[in-house]
Amino acid sequence: MADPRTQVQKKFEPTNRHASFGNILTRLEVRGFRLHTTSQVEFRSPVTAFCGPNGTGKTTLLQLAACSYRHGDRSFRLHDFFAVGPLDPAPFTPGAQLGISTWQGDAKVRTITLARRDSRWSDYRQRDERPVIFLGAAQFPPRAEEQAFPFRKAAKLVVGQKTPCAADVTASVARVLGLHYDHIDRADVSVKARSASILSSRRAGLSYSENHMGFGECRVHNIIETLELQPEKSLLLLEEPEISLHQAAQFRLGEYLVSLSSRRGHQILLSTHSEHLLRALPQASRILLVRDGSGAVRLLPGLASSQVASVMTDGHDKALTAVVEDDVAAAILAELLAAADAHLLATTGIVIGGYRDDKGQSIAGGKEAITAALRTMRHSGLRVAAVLDADAKPDPAAFVFCLPGRLPPEKEVFAAEVVQDHWTRIYNLDVPGFMSELNGVDHHDWFSRLAARLGRSRDFLVGESCRVYARSVGAPVLVEQLRDASSRK
Repeated sequence: MADPRTQVQKKFEPTNRHASFGNILTRLEVRGFRLHTTSQVEFRSPVTAFCGPNGTGKTTLLQLAACSYRHGDRSFRLHDFFAVGPLDPAPFTPGAQLGISTWQGDAKVRTITLARRDSRWSDYRQRDERPVIFLGAAQFPPRAEEQAFPFRKAAKLVVGQKTPCAADVTASVARVLGLHYDHIDRADVSVKARSASILSSRRAGLSYSENHMGFGECRVHNIIETLELQPEKSLLLLEEPEISLHQAAQFRLGEYLVSLSSRRGHQILLSTHSEHLLRALPQASRILLVRDGSGAVRLLPGLASSQVASVMTDGHDKALTAVVEDDVAAAILAELLAAADAHLLATTGIVIGGYRDDKGQSIAGGKEAITAALRTMRHSGLRVAAVLDADAKPDPAAFVFCLPGRLPPEKEVFAAEVVQDHWTRIYNLDVPGFMSELNGVDHHDWFSRLAARLGRSRDFLVGESCRVYARSVGAPVLVEQLRDASSRK
């Protein structure tokens, strides 16, 4: 079964983009709004998650995105979010601008700029038309905390019509929460002249309304129901939708958002602190916001969820985070450290960075993405190093190191006599014949071919082969470089 993350990214390709998502946002250029003195946001996926520590301007980007379109009489404007007053004299600079780029039907980008002129923002009427909804963190509080009349006057409620929630809403809520509902209704209730609508559900033999739902259950019900009612090809803006959900539910909420975007053609932008939600999204969906040494905010796109988690814990998970290009490089590095310094291995987190397609192959920007992320993360005070493939260019002064050898890691492992001898001895493999079959095959697929030939899992063979290889080559220089990097900022 195809990965939904791959499918939604396929729809985002230029040839499919407008038919799938309409006039979707492709770029925001932000100048002079709160922390964002100069921020450029490139959208590489229809689902984009802004993540990072508190106080890095994630909500600001959602608010600016809300102002990017016209939507009849309900259009957002900048004054809806950027109030000026005695306590907030300058939430934006005199020269603040918001550049908005959208994808058009002719496969071209249309760009407009909202700027301040004569104490007013100009060019609102030039914005594209698109439905927009903003669900903030305080949306849908528990009824017991809200203390509105459906809770305070619960004993006096007159229950009117009950309307079953749509089947897809009920199914999605149940999947995210990991629960089974017999039914979920929307009940009309009133007390004298006041009226409202609240959820009523039945599961596990119990009937209860929103009045007795916890925050997570209540919020997910309402968020999913609201999102499913939006017109196709809307812009959906969600502030920390994972609040009060357990880890598995956070992951499944991420899966739901990917599915929703793919099914309905929505562009979804959200802020989150959840590594679990991020894991459910395409790698291209993740944009990490961090402060550098000067206090400015930087945007790092396309990081692995584990890299994001390291940043959001200030690197406390490990003494050093070593970023490599793929799983083969990760296995080699782990075995090199295990053979040379077990303590260094125990205190080093090895994470996979760079961009890969659905076949695991490098695509443009992989090494560049790693080194760019490394610079900013080091500037933020984190102990991070990059360990690139042997065919890359090292820069030890910038904590960019390389694996031993001269070739990509797969080629180094497969060419090693000690590894070939191991395969012959353990698996009775005709190594020369097998190697000849790899002519013209991309080296990223070599371990998959080996797994098919030997009837073993790819992961097992990667670990075993890299262990044999690493013990035969050693890397004292690299080990010392990483040991030094783990103690320096």
